[in-house]
Amino acid sequence: MGKNDYVPLFETRPVKGRILFRLFAASILVGICFIFIYRVRFFPEMGGKVEKWSWIGLFLSEIWFSFYWFLTTVCRWNSVYRFPYKDRLSERLDKELPGIDIFVCTADPLIEPPSMVMNTVLSVMAYDYPPDKLSIYLSDDGGSDLTFYAMLEAATFSKKWLPFCKKFKVEPRSPEAYFRTAFEPHNAYPVMVKEWLSVKKLYEDMRMRIETTTKLNKIPEDLRKQHKGFREWDFVSSKRDHQTVLQILIDGRDPNAVDIEGKPLPTLVYLAREKRPQYHHHFKAGAMNALIRVSSRISNGPIILNLDCDMYSNNSESIKYSLCIFMDEEKGDEIAYVQYPQNFDNLTKNEIYGSSYRVIQKLELSGLDANGGPCYIGTGCFHRREALCGKKYDKDCKVDWKRLNNRKVKESASILEETCKVLASCTFEQNTLWGKEMGLKYGCPVEDIITGLSIQCRGWKSIYLNPEREGFLGVAPATLLQNLVQHKRWSEGHLQIFLSRYCSLLYGHKKISLKLQLAYCAYNTWAANCLATLYYVAVPCLCLLKDISLFPKTSNPWVLPFAYVAFAHRAYSLGEFLWCEGTFGGWCNDQRMWMFKRTTSYFFAFFDTILKLLGYSQAAFIITAKIADDDVSKRYEQELIEFGTTSPMFDILATLAMLNLFSSVGAIKKVILDADHSKVLDLFGLQILLCLLLVTINLPVYQALFFRKDNGRMPSSVTYKSEAIYSELIGNTLEKESPGIDIFVCTADPLIEPPSMVMNTVLSVMAYDYPPDKLSIYLSDDGGSDLTFYAMLEAATFSKKWLPFCKKFKVEPRSPEAYFRTAFEPHNDYPVMVKEWLSIKKLYEVMRMRIETTTKLNKIPEDISKQHKGFREWDFVSSKRDHQTILQILIDGRDPNAVDIEGKPLPTLVYLAREKRPQYHHHFKAGAMNALIRVSSRISNGPIILNVDCDMYSNDSESIKYSLCIFMDEEKGEEIAYVQYPQNFDNLTRNEIYGSSYRVIRKMGLKYGCPAEDIITGLRIQCRGWKSIYLNPEREGFLGVAPKTLLQTLVQHKRWSEGHLQIFLSRYCSLLYGHKKIPLKLQLAYCPYNAWAANCLATLYYVAVPCLCLLKDISLFPKFVSLHMTDYKTIFVNQTSNPWVLPFAYVAFAHRAYGLGEFLWCEGTFGGWCNDQRMWMFKRTTSYFFAFFDTILKLLGYTQAAFVITAKIADDDVSKRYEQELIEFGATSPMFDILATLAMLNLFSSVGAIKKVIQDADRSKVLDLFGLQILLCLLLVTINLPVYQALFFRRDNGRMPSSVTYKSVIFALLAFCRWNSVYRFPYKDRLTQRLEKELPGIDIFVCTADPLIEPPSMVMNTVLSVMAYDYPPDKLSIYLSDDGGSDLTFYAMLEAATFSKKWLPFCKKFKVEPRSPEAYFRTAFEPHNDYPVMVKEWLSVKKLYEDMRMRIETTTKLNRIPEDIRKQHKGFREWDFVSSKRDHQTILQILIDGRDPNAVDIEGKPLPNLVYLAREKRPQYHHHFKAGAMNALIRVSSRITNSPIILNVDCDMYSNNSESIKDSLCFFMDEENGDEIAYVQYPQNFENLTKNEIYGASFRVSKKFEFPGLDANGGPCYIGTGCFHRREALCGKKYDKDCKVDWKRLNNRKVKESASSLEETCKVLASCTFEQNTLWGKEMGLKYGCPVEDIITGLSIQCRGWKSIFLNPERDGFLGVAPTTLLQNLVQHKRWSEGHLQIFLSRYCSLLYGHKKIPLKLQLAYCPYNTWAANCLATLYYVAVPCLCLLKDISLFPKTSIPWVLPFVYVAFAHRAYSLGEFLWCEGTFVGWCNDQRMWMFKRTTSYFFAFFDTILKLFGYSQAAFVITAKIADGDVSKRYEQELIEFGATSPMFDILATLAMLNLFSSVGAIKKVILDADHSKVLDLFGLQILLCLLLVTINLPVYQALFFRKDNGRMPTSVTYKSVIFALLACTLAMY
Repeated sequence: MGKNDYVPLFETRPVKGRILFRLFAASILVGICFIFIYRVRFFPEMGGKVEKWSWIGLFLSEIWFSFYWFLTTVCRWNSVYRFPYKDRLSERLDKELPGIDIFVCTADPLIEPPSMVMNTVLSVMAYDYPPDKLSIYLSDDGGSDLTFYAMLEAATFSKKWLPFCKKFKVEPRSPEAYFRTAFEPHNAYPVMVKEWLSVKKLYEDMRMRIETTTKLNKIPEDLRKQHKGFREWDFVSSKRDHQTVLQILIDGRDPNAVDIEGKPLPTLVYLAREKRPQYHHHFKAGAMNALIRVSSRISNGPIILNLDCDMYSNNSESIKYSLCIFMDEEKGDEIAYVQYPQNFDNLTKNEIYGSSYRVIQKLELSGLDANGGPCYIGTGCFHRREALCGKKYDKDCKVDWKRLNNRKVKESASILEETCKVLASCTFEQNTLWGKEMGLKYGCPVEDIITGLSIQCRGWKSIYLNPEREGFLGVAPATLLQNLVQHKRWSEGHLQIFLSRYCSLLYGHKKISLKLQLAYCAYNTWAANCLATLYYVAVPCLCLLKDISLFPKTSNPWVLPFAYVAFAHRAYSLGEFLWCEGTFGGWCNDQRMWMFKRTTSYFFAFFDTILKLLGYSQAAFIITAKIADDDVSKRYEQELIEFGTTSPMFDILATLAMLNLFSSVGAIKKVILDADHSKVLDLFGLQILLCLLLVTINLPVYQALFFRKDNGRMPSSVTYKSEAIYSELIGNTLEKESPGIDIFVCTADPLIEPPSMVMNTVLSVMAYDYPPDKLSIYLSDDGGSDLTFYAMLEAATFSKKWLPFCKKFKVEPRSPEAYFRTAFEPHNDYPVMVKEWLSIKKLYEVMRMRIETTTKLNKIPEDISKQHKGFREWDFVSSKRDHQTILQILIDGRDPNAVDIEGKPLPTLVYLAREKRPQYHHHFKAGAMNALIRVSSRISNGPIILNVDCDMYSNDSESIKYSLCIFMDEEKGEEIAYVQYPQNFDNLTRNEIYGSSYRVIRKMGLKYGCPAEDIITGLRIQCRGWKSIYLNPEREGFLGVAPKTLLQTLVQHKRWSEGHLQIFLSRYCSLLYGHKKIPLKLQLAYCPYNAWAANCLATLYYVAVPCLCLLKDISLFPKFVSLHMTDYKTIFVNQTSNPWVLPFAYVAFAHRAYGLGEFLWCEGTFGGWCNDQRMWMFKRTTSYFFAFFDTILKLLGYTQAAFVITAKIADDDVSKRYEQELIEFGATSPMFDILATLAMLNLFSSVGAIKKVIQDADRSKVLDLFGLQILLCLLLVTINLPVYQALFFRRDNGRMPSSVTYKSVIFALLAFCRWNSVYRFPYKDRLTQRLEKELPGIDIFVCTADPLIEPPSMVMNTVLSVMAYDYPPDKLSIYLSDDGGSDLTFYAMLEAATFSKKWLPFCKKFKVEPRSPEAYFRTAFEPHNDYPVMVKEWLSVKKLYEDMRMRIETTTKLNRIPEDIRKQHKGFREWDFVSSKRDHQTILQILIDGRDPNAVDIEGKPLPNLVYLAREKRPQYHHHFKAGAMNALIRVSSRITNSPIILNVDCDMYSNNSESIKDSLCFFMDEENGDEIAYVQYPQNFENLTKNEIYGASFRVSKKFEFPGLDANGGPCYIGTGCFHRREALCGKKYDKDCKVDWKRLNNRKVKESASSLEETCKVLASCTFEQNTLWGKEMGLKYGCPVEDIITGLSIQCRGWKSIFLNPERDGFLGVAPTTLLQNLVQHKRWSEGHLQIFLSRYCSLLYGHKKIPLKLQLAYCPYNTWAANCLATLYYVAVPCLCLLKDISLFPKTSIPWVLPFVYVAFAHRAYSLGEFLWCEGTFVGWCNDQRMWMFKRTTSYFFAFFDTILKLFGYSQAAFVITAKIADGDVSKRYEQELIEFGATSPMFDILATLAMLNLFSSVGAIKKVILDADHSKVLDLFGLQILLCLLLVTINLPVYQALFFRKDNGRMPTSVTYKSVIFALLACTLAMY
């Protein structure tokens, strides 16, 4: 059929009434907006908390409902219906009908009976379709022989059933459905009657056999013998553990496989794929994928239909309907699948469970179809096989149905059975794309949805087809619970999709239409509806009971939006339902189920999904039961809802129903009893209506709860639970006797926590004002020290006098040391007290002296050790970490002799050193506390426990009584778990130098953070239902010892913040662990402390980045004023306040001012607040930083937990400085490195900013732009004043260590230099305005060397690009240096000269960019037909260019110039005298003489000069490579044009910007700074880079950062191409600042000789002998003797006083060709690095040659490049030695459990992270950065290595210099791999030997290390010892993945040569062997 006669196979019609629907939707939207306005405007500001939060919650619910309404509206917005024409299909394509593979899936013969499966299979076998093109596959995931037997019966029965169906056109073709619904034929058709009855009898007999066998659950032996397939079950262990069972029951190819009429039968295949317990089988998705693979081997039908086993075919024409879509000639090729709706045949009249999905099928899925295609719903779907298998849509690919039908499988059925089994095995999918990119997706309960979405995202479309006769009919759930569970699974799967990377808004972004993305969201967010619905169902009714109104009064106009939206939306919903042929009763049931599902299914789905995301639950697949018992079925038919099981879902339904019933009753009662009931109705009308509506919806629930007596009623347990709304609380009376108190004191180390201090704490708590017989003091000594034990013995003795003294004179505090230190001697008026006071003090001082003396001696004297039996315990103590339990009751309070000097009982005192063994973890303080709890429970078992640290003495003797007031309160005391006192210190300085008072934390009533175990213990107690109290009495309860040095403070905070962060990232996070256990506010209150450490990142950023940006002139804050520009002359004419500065200023000032006020209110001082702010910054940038990364490392398993005890003592010198409030820096620590570096950084930035303000002409502009930033830097400098003092001015021992000072200055300078880059911005419009007539001549040098490597066509393009510059042509001269001396290149120049006559006017006329013809025509689109003149000219020039290029390339391939061409120009005669390219005379030809009036283009405008030069070469003379060519050009050009400016480019580096000359002249001709500029260097850019820059050739970071940095430091180096030179600077002139350039004079020089005369006279300038005995190559021109002559040339120019500029405009100036193979790249870098190293080791070393000539920064800036090659040694060592040492068990790095690991981790991670950030900021990709890092390593280990040793050999005279030209072309195969980003290894090279050997070395080491970790009994010890080393090896293995791929897996020509593979494996094995043995 011709294209004009095309008649579609299907038609698309829009749904009628769309305009009305859209108007209605708009009205609803207006109503919603009014509701929102009401909610905001009438917010109950004066209401209570409950009212406010109820209002907010309801508003949020309404926002959600509105959003969800919007999503469903998107689905309905543009619905369409599809109408296929199967008659047209039969007419046109009957012979081309494709094969159809039909997949039927079943999983459990108990839930999905074999008889039902058999009916579904028979229904699809009987399709009205050629049976030889039909193949039916049954996947039995239950692996049941019962199902297999049913398939055998179906195969037999099909021989009669299929002819019967086709003969009498039976519908439906499921035997069960047909005989259930069809009437017996009329007797007028006796033949049909007979056959009908016969077939029915056959079917019923077959069904009876199947059902009987199913009930027996066993296949009889006689049946088993009938088919070989039953033997498979002899090897089946269980349905989850069996081999693949595959049986072709009917082979459609077999001529004997025919029905009773002799017609062929469809193929029928049974498959039970292999299952093993150790392999995940991926549920239905896995079954489908196995079917896809198996069917591709047997029939490979291009179209696949998949069905659930309960979904029989109801329409025998369905295949043809679908093929009308797939085979449509115009639109069919883009269709991936055709989705039918999911209909059910067992629905009741009013659809009791709302399972018809009428509206979804009629409108929503049709709407999805219009938006891009329906989702795939898992059944009733025809697929295109190739789309399902992962193919992307290609609009150019057309389906050839005939070809697809020609495939024939020749193997027999038995062979196919065996060969296909492997395709269904458990292991087949391993390491494949199945389940990821091929087949159905895995990992989600609704795998069908993500599969459909991914297909659509690959470019395919889908169609929704809902024919008049349903295509398929299934079985809907017959019970409420089945329905709710099914919806729970669906909604859970959808929500998982929404929260995964497959979310349609993310995964579908820019792949499918936005409407389709949103349409998916309507289904994906089903589960999220639960929260808003539950709120709307529960809260309004509860508020009604509390008299809280949540809706407008009924008399208020604001009621109208609520009423309209509610009524109109429901009315429209009803109309929609009725239009979809539903009933009113059906709609009511649908609304009820809508609520039931949202409050149960979606609720459980929502939280199950959250738990799965958090890893607390695993995915499961629940099959919906397809059968129900007769009793249930009967109730279903009667439309009685089935509640007859116990389920949490029913608990929720019943509770909500009762809640609304009680609220409704209460509201009705209120209306009746209230005197003014109209007022109640007015106020609560809508609320009462909502409750009554919910009661109405729940009528079946009340019926099931109270009235029904059948088995479907609500279980009694549910009824009871739902009615139990309130429960009585029974309290116990408080015992009147005071409880026993157990006091725990913990110490751990007698060196850090002196025994004398511990003794004082113990005495302070023994002396509490509390009955001593109820006090028990337990000391836990985790140091296991006899010194501490001795101190306790002394305390026990001293307490006999101390306790009576304290109580007699009411001493406070009751720590002897603190009391005697602070108390004055009593007045002589009290002689008794004075005497006793002096006596006790003397006793105490003597005791203290004894304890301290013993402690210093570190030994207990023999006489003392004999005084108590306890000392004998230490005879068996090995060390403090290895000893038995030591427990001594020093005072037994029960002993009548345990009394003080007044005869009063003493408290119990117990010493405990718990057992410790090295092999057992002792859990630090938490373990000690738990041991005390257990021991005390056996000795005293006091119901109240007080725990204090050993340095925290009791300061208030009434503390116990204060606390008991809380615990023993009759009303609230029982719920209190603990009473927390604040942590106070008695050694704070006046201004709290280290901010240790925590005033604001204490005073504001928040719980103060303490070590991690304390926090989680408290949290767990609260989560068990207890409450806690914070008590801060006027007199502090306890006083401790604050750290006296900065380092101690920072380390202490590091431990605290680390512990807190560990909690936050663990299951004990208050938000998770406390969820529903403690109030949300308390959960959130824990978070500020838990997130302490996380503050480090933001603080470090704010402290470091703004100051660095200040150096870079980057403003990060608003200006102080707004500036208005009126014209280019007047910059500032009006200034108005910039309001955006106000929020910044207000927040900063107000927050600090409030902080100061708060601090002062908490009795602090201004100085104390300043110190607090300083410590806030110090802790955030150090303690929290190290805590953050330590925590991350612990989570990753690289370090282990440690407990650092804060030292409680300090030497006198430190204490003296502490009292003087001098911060103590006198120790070396990484924390101080950070503090000092940040301080120096801000100091340098502040100095730079102040300098900028002072020196800038318009300083107000600088202050305006950077005011806030400067202020921030100055503030940070002020904060850091003590740091500067410690760095430079202090002389005491507390000053900053010298090493820290040096490091901080160096780090800050490095950052300063890196950030001090500059960017240049030329103004060429100003150049044109001012200096248009003075523009100088420009000589452009293009260099080429070999026509084979640098094709003449490429050279010609470069020449044409520079000839076409937007610059006066009479001032342009182009010189080509051909060091290959090739007539082919000369011929290309002749062609270029001719073509330029048309090309130049064309470029300038149409402003063409780029002006390389090849690049332009490759990238530009043909002009639009609206510009016919341009189109014609464009096509004409393009044709001319292509013809010219063809001539050049043809000539190049022939490698000779044809005679007819040679005669056209005299220049060809020169080659008659050329011996070779290394032996020939000078050839110089002026191809275009710009002075010649005939040298014009087609428009009569002059052309630039064009000169060809091949300088003389002789074997006996060195030609000095490119430097010699450039010098020859300089001399020749000086004779012909002598332009003051020279541009040199490589032949592959065409001009990409026609304005480049003018941009550069802006620098040279600038009146103020131009005269000092020697050259302007452009970056080297490439046009052929791949997306991810596989060889890292973009030099992004160098261009963006390093070269601008060189520019700021004195000028960039000269890189050999893309550089504009001042001729006189290049020729050796020194810079003279008094010499000014006269551009007019330079332009007046004229050469009068003819072109031919010039050709002859200039030849001598390019001869071999001209340079002899001259300064050329030494002081003039480019330097000789180095492969990177450009670098030393640039350096020598700079050393002569000149400056240079780096210019990187927005449009690249030049574009070249990057190497396309790895070897080319490595060889190129070898040449560069070798040249650089030669410079470094020569007299041209920048540090020597540049000394006192260029700035030190510039000297240093050259060194990173000059020392490239030297990197090889360190890199090779790091790459090879650690892995070899790993094999030999030699650790080279710190253990992961010790703090020294931090510097290594930080440097490695931070450096790489910064590098990545830098790369991404330079517009690179993450993969590009990875490739850059890989090439960094490759180059260092190969290019630089060979360069290093070649240089050394040259220095010793064993080698000579050579110049290797990088190839600019590659064959097609290489280019293709380059574009695919496959690294090219396809050549033999020693460099590859090294790469491969190192890769194998690290692979072997990594494998060995992993083996060691796995096999070692204590693998944590191995990881601790070798963690960093293993990580390094694994990182190197990751980097080398492409090497392994090339060695072992690739099959293309780019793979690694076999010889390299063998060598690398042998070398690596040899190295490993030597290392190990």
